[in-house]
Amino acid sequence: MPRTELVDDLVQEVILAAWKGLAKYEGDAPLSHWIMGIARFKTNDYYRSKLRAAVSFDDGDRSWEPEDRTERIDSLLDRSRSATKAAGVIAAMREEYGLLLRWKYWDNRSAREMASELGKTEKGVERMLARARQEFERMWTTTEGAAHAG
Repeated sequence: MPRTELVDDLVQEVILAAWKGLAKYEGDAPLSHWIMGIARFKTNDYYRSKLRAAVSFDDGDRSWEPEDRTERIDSLLDRSRSATKAAGVIAAMREEYGLLLRWKYWDNRSAREMASELGKTEKGVERMLARARQEFERMWTTTEGAAHAG
């Protein structure tokens, strides 16, 4: 899902930077090109900061880190693709199954907590979770097959 609020924030940053730097504009190129250059730099800065934040979980222990930098980057990209795919599968599932899986795996809720929230028995929630996992697995493999066929 596009994050329009982030785009709005970035556009405001570009406009503010252009306004503050307007005295430096020399007129060598069209004003639109100059503003697009600012936008390009602001966008690159945004993505660099997101990448830094995503990889900044360094606790000093590098035993998990592959020696080969390319292998490490590939591993990060694979995890990112898997997370994106998982979110897409959950979004496409029956709403109650998707909700249960989000509660279980993103919010770390117990079956007891979910049962209390839903007004169901703990066993009932566990059965629903089992069905949700089966549906997730079926949709995951179906999506995987479609990706390899395309």
